[in-house]
Amino acid sequence: MRLTVEITPQDRVKYSHRLLVKKELPQQLLYAALGFIAMTYFVYLFGIHLNAFWLFGIAILYSGMYGIVLFRKWQAAGDVAADGQAYSLFIECADGKIWYSNPDQENALMASTINGWDETPHALYVEVTDNRIVLIPKRSFDNTGQLEEFRTFIIRNRVKKPQ
Repeated sequence: MRLTVEITPQDRVKYSHRLLVKKELPQQLLYAALGFIAMTYFVYLFGIHLNAFWLFGIAILYSGMYGIVLFRKWQAAGDVAADGQAYSLFIECADGKIWYSNPDQENALMASTINGWDETPHALYVEVTDNRIVLIPKRSFDNTGQLEEFRTFIIRNRVKKPQ
């Protein structure tokens, strides 16, 4: 069985943003809450008694700071993911293995056991079910050379039937 899967830039942006919300948002909210508590305690420690208006102002300040941080990360995730390239992967299931190749790269044919990793530097965890293919890069580098978080691409209804 041979399948062709296309990962579009829109898919990459969508799942980069989803990963950002799942991983970064709770962490940033925790930092904002801890910062607010620390700032309030610091102010109280020096004997400055603030009314609710000032405490609300401090909360707005921290929310704004971390909101800007999250917005910049949101933009950066979209910019890195939307480089205008669509990736095509040819996936062939045979002998209990999934063979996949990226036609944009020479000598990029790699093998992977079903639902497992292989040992190549840019290995993919590949799961093939009914009209659903999940691809998770083992390692991926953005344009600055920094190691990115794992990205999950779930492609629904984009599987082209073998011709």
